[in-house]
Amino acid sequence: PLDPYYMEVNYGCNTRIAELQDKMDVLDTEITFAGLVVEYSILNAKNGSKYAKMKIEDYSGVGTLTLFGQDFLKYAMFGNVGTPIYVCARYQQNKYKPDRVDLNITNMQMLEEVKGKLVHNVEISVTLSKVNSGFTNLLEQSLTESTENRGDLIIRLIDPEKRRDVKLKSEYRIPITRNLIDMLTELEYKFKVNA
Repeated sequence: PLDPYYMEVNYGCNTRIAELQDKMDVLDTEITFAGLVVEYSILNAKNGSKYAKMKIEDYSGVGTLTLFGQDFLKYAMFGNVGTPIYVCARYQQNKYKPDRVDLNITNMQMLEEVKGKLVHNVEISVTLSKVNSGFTNLLEQSLTESTENRGDLIIRLIDPEKRRDVKLKSEYRIPITRNLIDMLTELEYKFKVNA
């Protein structure tokens, strides 16, 4: 179910769900992640108010968000199982219990709303010896693949003998798709997305 959002989940977010446990590393830093709601339950707090637990899954694993107070009211509509969502959040120390770190949601959207907006460029590193017809065919094929999800193409040419490199930016924006990423990986080109 996440495959239509493969690029957004894997390259448009700065955090994978499996990494949500590393709280102190990202304290007071905005993190973004995306995934599929796989479980949602509404519970009663000790004070009688309602809150929700939302399990979200991406390609790396499953994590749980707890929605209290305003977050519960604001984001309850995302609680349908099978809903693909995009989350902006921040780990912050709890103001009443400084030894506790909480994940505070700053925004939540349907993943469909950000599709094609999170991936902006791809930088391909290539040595001069690998600039051949196969490489240029790959780029030409990519140019005509789709009109969606277009981003900047940056080629980093490396001359290992002279220990120099130069970055070239194409005047053409190319579709940055899973197909392109799979081809670059298969052909063993080094690349960065959103470099």
